[in-house]
Amino acid sequence: MVNQIGIFSKNEDIEEIPTADIKYLLLPALLGSVVTKYTCANRNEILDISEIYFKDFLKRCKEYGITDVIIPDSSEFSNDLSNNDIEYALLKRQEKIARYKLQKEMEKKIDNLRVSMEQLNVDEEIKREYYLLLIKKWIDTSLEELTSIYNEKLILKQMPLLKDQKSKVTEEVSKKPLKPVIITRNELQKKVFGLGYPSIPIMTVDEFYDQKYGEGGQNMPSSKNSLQQMAENPELAQTEKEKEEEEEERKLDHDDSNALKKAREWDDWKDDHRRGCGNRKNMG
Repeated sequence: MVNQIGIFSKNEDIEEIPTADIKYLLLPALLGSVVTKYTCANRNEILDISEIYFKDFLKRCKEYGITDVIIPDSSEFSNDLSNNDIEYALLKRQEKIARYKLQKEMEKKIDNLRVSMEQLNVDEEIKREYYLLLIKKWIDTSLEELTSIYNEKLILKQMPLLKDQKSKVTEEVSKKPLKPVIITRNELQKKVFGLGYPSIPIMTVDEFYDQKYGEGGQNMPSSKNSLQQMAENPELAQTEKEKEEEEEERKLDHDDSNALKKAREWDDWKDDHRRGCGNRKNMG
C-alpha cells in the first residue's frame, strides 16, 4: 500500500516527509527480519528475499540522507584470503566495538522517548526524533543481518562439498578389512594355534592386554568397579559397599529428602515381605 500510493520519492529529503509517514520507512527492514525466520521453504530463496528487503531499506535511507553507510555486497564475503588478513580482521573488530557503543547509547534514548510516546498528547518533535532513532537503530541491525546472510550463504554453498568429503571418508573406512586375531590362554596354546593358522596374528591374553593398554595397564580406562581391580584387590567390593552405606547414613543425618524417602520405602517393603519369601521355586 505504501508503494501504491507513492508515499516516498527519490527527489525528497527527510525533512520533507511528514512525521506520521516517517515510520513507514521501517517496513522493508521489518519484512526482511521476519522473512529470515521462515523455516518452511528453501533456505537459499529465503536469504535472497531477505537480502533484497535489507538492501532496499538501506538504499532508501541513503537517498533521504539519513545515513551514508556503504551497503555490503556478497562479493566481500568470498573465500578470498584478504578477508582472513589480520589487519582486515582488526579493522572489522574495531568497527564492531564502535558500533556496539553507539547502539547502546541509541537504545537508552529510544527507551526514554518510548515513555513519552505512551502519553496522550505527544509533541511532534518527540515523535519525529523517536522514529528517526528507530530507523538509525535498524540501519545497524540491517548491516548485521546482511553480514549474517552472506556468511550463511557461504556455508550453504560449501555444505554439498563437505557432505561429499564425509561420504568419501566413510566409504574408505568401510572398505578397510577387519584383521582377525586369535587370543590364547597361554604360550602353549599360542604355539599350537600358530601351526594351524600361520597367517593370522596369535597372542596370549597377557600380550593382548599389554598391546591394548600398555605395560602395566597404564592406559586402561579408569573404573573403580572394574573386574581387573576386583581381581587385584578382593576387599575392594566390601570397601565400596561400606562407602556407599556411609554416604547413605550421611544423607540421612542431613535430612536428604531422597535418602529418607528411599529408606522409608525399604522399611515398608521389608514389613510386607518376609526375608526369603521370593525364593520359593521348587520348594513346594
